[in-house]
Amino acid sequence: MEATIEKIAKLIDKYDLEPAAILFFESVKPVTPMGAALSRVFVAPWLHLFGVNTRHVINTLEEPKNVEKLLKRLEQREEEKRKARKEAKTEEKKETVQEKGEAETKPKTGLRRFLPL
Repeated sequence: MEATIEKIAKLIDKYDLEPAAILFFESVKPVTPMGAALSRVFVAPWLHLFGVNTRHVINTLEEPKNVEKLLKRLEQREEEKRKARKEAKTEEKKETVQEKGEAETKPKTGLRRFLPL
């Protein structure tokens, strides 16, 4: 079950669909047993297109506790991405400040002396 949850999380991460997947799974979590029965008929033929073993996926997502594990894993991945983006942005700002410090700045003229541009 854990391997299937990880595989689903990686597939969602591959296409950067974490926010949409979290919204979807949160909204369908209460009806997962019924949804699993319906997905065996309607969704199972299409999952083979993504290279996913439908029997394991449907059996895993049939239980609400497994859906909750998947949601936690997706939220964890999203948080890791957010931290990485924030660190990259911080590094970019540091590099920009260093470049500005090294570059010769011209004195502001006209109204630019009074405006923070």
